Amino acid sequence: MKKKLKDVCTFIGGGTPSKTKEEYWNGGIPWASVKDLQGYYITETIDNISAAGLKNSSANMCEKDDLILATRIAPGRAAIAKIPVAINQDLKIVKSDMSNEWLKYFFKCKESEILQNSGGTTVKGISLDFLGKVEVPIISLDDQIKIAAELDTIQSAIDNKKQQLALLDEAVKSKFVEMFGENPVESGKWKVEKLEDISTVQTGGTPSRNHPEYFEGNIPWITTANLGKNELTYEDAMEYISQDAINNSATKIIPANSLFIGIRVGVGKCSINRVDMCSNQDICGLSGFDTTIINLVFLKKVLDSYSDFFENAKRGTTIKGIKSDTIKKLKIFIPELNIQNQFASFVQQIDKSKFVVKQQITDLQELLDSKMQEYFG
Repeated sequence: MKKKLKDVCTFIGGGTPSKTKEEYWNGGIPWASVKDLQGYYITETIDNISAAGLKNSSANMCEKDDLILATRIAPGRAAIAKIPVAINQDLKIVKSDMSNEWLKYFFKCKESEILQNSGGTTVKGISLDFLGKVEVPIISLDDQIKIAAELDTIQSAIDNKKQQLALLDEAVKSKFVEMFGENPVESGKWKVEKLEDISTVQTGGTPSRNHPEYFEGNIPWITTANLGKNELTYEDAMEYISQDAINNSATKIIPANSLFIGIRVGVGKCSINRVDMCSNQDICGLSGFDTTIINLVFLKKVLDSYSDFFENAKRGTTIKGIKSDTIKKLKIFIPELNIQNQFASFVQQIDKSKFVVKQQITDLQELLDSKMQEYFG
């Protein structure tokens, strides 16, 4: 048996106090917006308002353990408030006689459907009319609690595996500092070179979309969406282009066992390519390394450690990026090859462990999705 949400739920909206009234803000009352819905629970908020801000706006307070649902920006995203919070106009407090722990999974299952039916160009939003017509299964409260507990067990296992991944990443960072220090470039302990002095740095390009035949070849072509993995193989490409596409565009073949690094959109993200590849204009290809001097696994981890530098170097309004010259002038410390190899070996052992954990996360997520589909689909 199913019923429409409007028949079993009440939706209470929120609002934003005037930004021109300083006395309405930073008053200690947690005030939630979509950016606070990052998991299944809200335990704190980025912003807070004052009692005057709450009183003189349409913001509403929810109670502890109320369910909060986004209807704009990320429509369908839901979380349970573990503290009383005020909400803005992009959120709704969902009141019902159902288990909120159960409802949070119901909305997680329906999130993509709600998003697909949202309107708007710049900001996506779902109407209360549509939301009210979404059907929810009607089962006993005891069954709701049992199902929520079952799904919580799977979700907890996923969270634990993700924590394992974070610890493995932290192990690599700790090993890096242990072997090379906090600021190896400035330490004076290691040889230092600019990237342009140890490699050929080339930007990519995009073949004309007016020539569909350019994208009917077998040469891998990547964008920044591909970057971040340790290694790129033939199957990782977004698209495959022809030699004519290369001849008639700014993209270039970067030979296997080189390195790609993002300079727009995914600034600083990098990966080693294990086959010949091309890229778009948002990526620099670094090739021609002397492998008797540089271990690429080591170099990738060095560049990963420069994330703060890349973040601060970004410029632009709509799309922030860095220039290829920034990559060329980037200083890299170069220990003896045997030390690089030692660190790379450690990284590769960690990567093997990460591969296993990632597969476990994938399997658990598939189980969770199938269970939600079984109960809510």
